Amino acid sequence: MNVTFLVGNGFDMNMGLKTTYKAFLEKYVVETDRDTELIRHFKSSILKETDKWSSAETAFGAATEQFKSEGYTAEDYCLCHEDFCVNLADYLLREEQRLNYTSLNGIISKEFSEGILKYKNGFREAERAAISTSEATFGGGLIFNFISFNYTDVLNLCFNAARSNSSLLGKRVLNGVTSANQLGKVLHVHGTVHRDMVLGVNDISQIAAPSLFDGYDAEYINQLIKQKTNEINEENSDKKAYDLLKQSDLIYIYGMSTGETDKLWWDRICILMKQKSNLHLIIHKHSAPEDGLIRRAFRLYVNEERQKFTAYSNIDADKKKEIEARIHIDKTNIFAGLSMLVDNPANLQILEEKLVTV
Repeated sequence: MNVTFLVGNGFDMNMGLKTTYKAFLEKYVVETDRDTELIRHFKSSILKETDKWSSAETAFGAATEQFKSEGYTAEDYCLCHEDFCVNLADYLLREEQRLNYTSLNGIISKEFSEGILKYKNGFREAERAAISTSEATFGGGLIFNFISFNYTDVLNLCFNAARSNSSLLGKRVLNGVTSANQLGKVLHVHGTVHRDMVLGVNDISQIAAPSLFDGYDAEYINQLIKQKTNEINEENSDKKAYDLLKQSDLIYIYGMSTGETDKLWWDRICILMKQKSNLHLIIHKHSAPEDGLIRRAFRLYVNEERQKFTAYSNIDADKKKEIEARIHIDKTNIFAGLSMLVDNPANLQILEEKLVTV
């Protein structure tokens, strides 16, 4: 059975890394001697709308209108976009290096392995049973695959730590047959801090002034459209990730905003759920209301999130309802054991003591 995790920036943040665009902007907007007049103007425009730029992908789509109205060219725009990406990659690399994987390897391997095995633990009995019923149709052990939407190698390092102690993944018993669980692949669909960074919008409809690129080679506007950027990079990253997704028997989205700049993937998941009647989707939402004494607020939130997700697809209404019944919202943090490993000595000590007792 293939369990595929789609992992976003929330994974790095959970470990204590300051990897938000907002944190990066605090460093980026500070002018340097190397800045050209164009870059200085670009940074000053960000300073005027910092809140908007905390969602940088959306902001880049909107910024085309300002570039055009102020008489700047597509060349100017792409130079600013490139400067932003180069500096972001450098910033994220330095953040990534704040984690000491040598000393944390034991903790990370244990907590990461336990976390992925908890993928359905956050649900009540009926919902957990619905997922389990679907799982029973698949034999063998669990194979955990990952599609990273992050630029850092944090997920890879956690993955490798867990792989070094594969016994922590345990075994699956089904119909009297015992099979070992295992790790599969990690794919970076948006590149890394080292190569092929993809930062932009989902499609041309999210570019406020596409006419900015009129008369320019398609490579200019394609620098901003994610799927097109992947085509430019010529590593088949998009195809490889989609092929891995197609093999999934359960999908878990962790640490990602299911917003419009990645709606290509949400539509793809809906299509797969339409094709595969036993495919379930779990979405981690830390902002969900408490699922406690009175469930009304939580249930309303779940229904709204389900509908928002299927709205990214053109599937007919009746089929959407059927798909929504297989979308599950998980408020619990399956990777709580990895929380705040950076700059939190007290929590690190607790984890180390926990590791010793195992």
